[in-house]
Amino acid sequence: FLGFEDTPYERLDRFACQEKYYEEIFSTFPQLSAMGIRVRYRPHPANDKAYQQYLLDFFRVASMSFEWAITSSFPQLLREVDLVIVSLTTCLYESLAAGVPTVFFDPAFQERAFFPPFCGENFEEIIRVTSGADLMALIKSQLEGPDCLLDYVKKFRNEHAPKYLGPIDGRSAARIQEFLTMGRAQPNSEA
Repeated sequence: FLGFEDTPYERLDRFACQEKYYEEIFSTFPQLSAMGIRVRYRPHPANDKAYQQYLLDFFRVASMSFEWAITSSFPQLLREVDLVIVSLTTCLYESLAAGVPTVFFDPAFQERAFFPPFCGENFEEIIRVTSGADLMALIKSQLEGPDCLLDYVKKFRNEHAPKYLGPIDGRSAARIQEFLTMGRAQPNSEA
């Protein structure tokens, strides 16, 4: 689970949704922990741990129901997890590029407030849930075999990643560097 720091929640009509977001994601921690699922929580780097602890205390989240995931880098964390739950963040792209099933969680989803793939068709361009109950149902449905989640990752990487990320070939840094320094390659070109 990742905390967030995003533009839609900074809008006045969305600001109140921040509380609902945390209430919903934190509601799943004890349930997942009781099922024997290891829950790792990584707040947005812009939020300090004291603020996150305040939120956890406010929503009465028992510290034994999750682990902080703030000491390792995000790429390292991706090597250690089976599923990532995100809000509006580039971590969605990073997780999917790494082949990790990723769920976009937004309890106040407004299609016109987001850009693709976040506003895309559910289970086509994105897997999106809007409540802790929906997230729990999705996770429980995948316990016997995560075929649906793995098929989604495969489909995203084959059909949607090229338009959102460019080729997933390990050369993105080189393409960006060339684009910035020489202007010969476009970010989505085959550099």
